[in-house]
Amino acid sequence: MLSLHKQIIDRRIKAEKTIFTAADGEKEIHVLLSADHNSATDFPSLLAAMLKVCDRQAAQENAAIILQRFFVTDAANRQAVILNALKNKPLRAVSIVEQPPADGSEIALWAYLSTGASVSKTKEGMIIAEHRQYTQFWATNLTANGSEEREETFNIFRRYSDLLATHGLTLRAGCRRTWLFVSDIDRRYSGMIRGRNDAFDREGLTAETHFIASTGIAGNNPAGKSVMMDAVAYKGIAEDKIHYLYAANRMNRTSDYGVRFERGTAIDLPQSRLEYISGTASIDNKGQIVATGDVLRQAERMMGNVEALLAEAGCNIGDIQQSLVYLRNADDYFKVAEWFDNRYPALPRLILHAPVCRTDWLIEIECMASAAKP
Repeated sequence: MLSLHKQIIDRRIKAEKTIFTAADGEKEIHVLLSADHNSATDFPSLLAAMLKVCDRQAAQENAAIILQRFFVTDAANRQAVILNALKNKPLRAVSIVEQPPADGSEIALWAYLSTGASVSKTKEGMIIAEHRQYTQFWATNLTANGSEEREETFNIFRRYSDLLATHGLTLRAGCRRTWLFVSDIDRRYSGMIRGRNDAFDREGLTAETHFIASTGIAGNNPAGKSVMMDAVAYKGIAEDKIHYLYAANRMNRTSDYGVRFERGTAIDLPQSRLEYISGTASIDNKGQIVATGDVLRQAERMMGNVEALLAEAGCNIGDIQQSLVYLRNADDYFKVAEWFDNRYPALPRLILHAPVCRTDWLIEIECMASAAKP
C-alpha cells in the first residue's frame, strides 16, 4: 500500500513523502525536499533545515535513513559543508552531485528510508542496509583516475567490482542499479559509454544475459573527475526474482545503438515488488527522438514510455515513490512544472537542471516504484 504526503515545512522548504507498506509491515519511505527559489536563506541554513526534516521523518516512522542524495550548485565547495553537517549523524550513504534544482534554488534532497533495516559500513566505505530477508550494498560518489572519461569509467567499474567481490557479489549477479554523472556530457558521454561497455565485456554482461538499470546524465562531482557513479547491489535475492523491463512496443533495446543498460528492472523482494525505471526520454521503438524541439510533447511521450515499463511489471504511475526529472534548459522549468501539476499532480518529483545525453532530448525522468507482488 502506497501513501503520499505533501506539505510545506516552512516558507523555505516543501516536502513530499511517500510510504509503501509491504505485506510484512516493513515500510519503504522516500522524502523529496526542495527549497523556495525566492528564499534569501543561506545554504548552510537550508541544509540544516532539510536534515532536520529528514531526521524528524526517520524518528516519526522509526526508520533508518539509508541514502541521502544532495543536488546542489557548486558541488566542489558544498561537499565540505554537507559532510560537516552530517558528521555526528547516524551512518547513511551520501551522494553529492552538481545538478542544481531547475527553479534556481541552491539545494534539493532525496532521502531513502526503511523500517526493519539496520545500517552499517564496510571497511571499504560501502553502506550496508540489512533488511529482514535481503541486504543492500550502496556505493556512492565513486570516481577513478584515468587519462580520459573512457578509462575513468572502466576503472570506476573495476573498482566497484572489486568492492562487490569482497562481499561475495559480482557486477553481473549483484548490481541492480547505477547512476552515472558525466561532466560536460555533450562531449564526454560517448567516452563514458565506451568505458562502461569495456567493463561489461570484462564482466560478461551481454544482451543475452542482462545489463543494469541506469541513468547517464550530466552532473559535476566534488572530486572534479569526468565521471562519478552511485550504485546499489542486492544480496539474498535469487536471480529468478529479477525481471527486466523493455516496453518493446514503444522503445527499442538500448544495445541496438551501442548503449548498454536495461530500460527498467523489477525485483521481487520477499514481501513486495520494487521497480527501478532507468533514465527515460522521448524515444520510439526505432531509437528515434520524438517531438524534437518541443519539451511538453517530449514529456508526454516520456511519461507514456514510463507507464508502459511500469505496466510490464504489473504497476502504474500511482505506484511511483519518487521521481527525478532532468531538464536540459532551466528556462523550461515553469512550463514543465505546470504540466506535471496538471497531468500528474500526485507524482512525487524533483525537477533538476541536468542536460540529457542527446542534445535534442530536452527532458528525461527516472523513478522508483513499489507495489504488492502480482
